[in-house]
Amino acid sequence: MNGIFLKAEMRFIEKNFTGPELKIKEFLNEEEYTAIEKFEGNFRRLTRSASSYLSLNYRRYSSKMPVPWNKTAVSETLELTKPYTSDRDCYLTTKSILENMALPLRFKLDFWFLSSSTKKTEDGSTIQYEIVYPNQRSAINDTVYIASKADAEELLEECSDSTIFQKLLESHHLDLMAFKSSGVSVSRLLAMSITITKTPAVPDFKQSRAPTKQLETAFEDFNISEESDNSSIDELIF
Repeated sequence: MNGIFLKAEMRFIEKNFTGPELKIKEFLNEEEYTAIEKFEGNFRRLTRSASSYLSLNYRRYSSKMPVPWNKTAVSETLELTKPYTSDRDCYLTTKSILENMALPLRFKLDFWFLSSSTKKTEDGSTIQYEIVYPNQRSAINDTVYIASKADAEELLEECSDSTIFQKLLESHHLDLMAFKSSGVSVSRLLAMSITITKTPAVPDFKQSRAPTKQLETAFEDFNISEESDNSSIDELIF
């Protein structure tokens, strides 16, 4: 299928973002699984979403998005999911994507994760786990428009695995006092959720300096998951 993403880019995606589904009991430790089972609503949300975050998967779709150099443009988006199984997954996965994708592009990174907090019970207190879903407004990276090597390097600096837990608390507003009082924290990273969007080529991109400001204008107020209605999605491509 012809599109904005190159054939070589899609071969990379198909090779690295398809795989078998992991089992929940294999993914969580016994303490987490047992604790979640005690709260029926939390357990139902965790298991109902399992196919979304326990396997390597992607979806590709197009959406109408006029840009300054093409008023009738259609952008393309890839939504990638990768279970988090290593303490260097974030950095290495982002680095691999940047090495195999032509610029410019928009890159947003968030996570499926378990949060934990202290819940009072008749017997005292217990640890309660809840699944937190990713969304584009809570992306942990500030460097979103990647149009040059410098942009890519800035993004990689933000994707250090050692800082993810704190960034997730901040981006999902779990660092607010109301949550701090219950000792809420990020207990376990379940999967990376990556959204990559490309617009039609920028005129004379190769001959000019990276047009980061031009890209920001193109993507301004454009949010795939929350601001685009379903009628603008032309088709799903797998």
